[in-house]
Amino acid sequence: MAKKKENTVVCCDFDGGLRMPKVCVSCGSDADEKRHEFIASNFLKTSKVKINFPVCDICYEADQKYVNAIPATIISSIAFIFSVFSLFNRPEKIPSGIFLAGGIIWLTVIAGYVVWTNIRAHQQNSRETILRRANLKKAITVSKFALPHRSAMGQIIFVFRDARFAKAFKNLNKGQILKK
Repeated sequence: MAKKKENTVVCCDFDGGLRMPKVCVSCGSDADEKRHEFIASNFLKTSKVKINFPVCDICYEADQKYVNAIPATIISSIAFIFSVFSLFNRPEKIPSGIFLAGGIIWLTVIAGYVVWTNIRAHQQNSRETILRRANLKKAITVSKFALPHRSAMGQIIFVFRDARFAKAFKNLNKGQILKK
């Protein structure tokens, strides 16, 4: 049985900028200049800030290479359903044969696009690409975020999945580990 990876919670003051270690936020390997953007927001989602965390070349390429077929499938399915319903509401000026032929062609184009997108996603998304991208998306969670006010320092609490990155981040930003 695989041991569940523990999350590391880091609290640090936030004045608008954070120092980043040269470690991948997702896998913990060495990182250079590549960045992945995460958005931190307060509880009410009224304040947001974009923070760019370092990622290694492999995790960055996996994120860039990933093909997400879900949005195209959803939108195409909705268009397909509306198109089917519109076939039953033919305008009077268009002959029924031409209208039906156009509708069938249109439905075939939509179905072909969905099939093509899903095949392309299946071909390009290797198991490693899917796993690395999923780990990257789950690498950071913001549990508390407060913007700095006039004389008060802001505060941000991150939940990191990678302990190596969390320790390096804590040291650079004078933070503290709340839970191991």
